[in-house]
Amino acid sequence: MLQNLTSFMFIFFLVIFIVIGFIGLMFAGFYLFVLWIRHRGREVDSLNSTLLQVTCREIMKSKLMPAEQLFSALQRSRLADF
Repeated sequence: MLQNLTSFMFIFFLVIFIVIGFIGLMFAGFYLFVLWIRHRGREVDSLNSTLLQVTCREIMKSKLMPAEQLFSALQRSRLADF
């Protein structure tokens, strides 16, 4: 009787482990698929974009008007391209 109960418990936990593993693999596959869909055009987007780094001197940090005027002019020139 004890051996029958032990083999039943072993099979029960083995099936539970297999089901949980299968669900985990399905979740991981779905997550990787979503990541692939989200980032599939990332290289093209990064090659078509431009990075502009602007550094303000210490003297200008107290006066934000020149920086605001610079960013305003850049925004206007960006809108004029379209």
